[in-house]
Amino acid sequence: MSDGSTNPKFAHGASRLNQTVIPVPARMVQAVANRDGANKYGRVNWRTNAPDAITYIGALQRHLDAWAMGEDEADDGTHHLAHIMASCSLLIDAWLVGTLIDNRDKLEPEVRKRIFAYVDAQKDKVDRLFAARQRADDEALIAKVERELSADCRDLRPQTEEEVNRDREYDFALAFIEAMEGKEPANDVEGDLLRQAREVVARREQEVLNEDDGA
Repeated sequence: MSDGSTNPKFAHGASRLNQTVIPVPARMVQAVANRDGANKYGRVNWRTNAPDAITYIGALQRHLDAWAMGEDEADDGTHHLAHIMASCSLLIDAWLVGTLIDNRDKLEPEVRKRIFAYVDAQKDKVDRLFAARQRADDEALIAKVERELSADCRDLRPQTEEEVNRDREYDFALAFIEAMEGKEPANDVEGDLLRQAREVVARREQEVLNEDDGA
């Protein structure tokens, strides 16, 4: 059987968007949700009755939360994920045709960047605390990270770039010291790095003590 490569339509079709990449069962299940919406509110009703983003964000979250907690079908018998797919398709269509009321609680890109950086920094600190607790002999590190977490509870703000770089320097220095534990420096360069690493750790831990004293 030919794969169609000799048909002149093949080359033209190959240059177009291949919509068969969307799984057929998913499209079929979504169609059930779209049909339910059409029966209730009318086909493509959002093109004449402008939808607002916040309303659909709330609906999407409710369906996702219900599914995440183990419920498959909504009260109308339609799968929660199908409702999510239908709502997303509606929002995209409304956005493209220009009827979407975009009332999202937007943040400036720089603010979003700071929030993500803050969350990442908090995750790193918690990971370090967990790792330290796994090593019961490292009481000093446990105390240090616990102090940092306590300070963050008092001052919930994103870290500055300087603070992020400082913590990275501390982490690198601590990792180098741990890697060199029980070993002698192989040369002068390695000895200098070890000395500098110890200075970085000592300086940072003294800074944390000073911050605690001033809190």
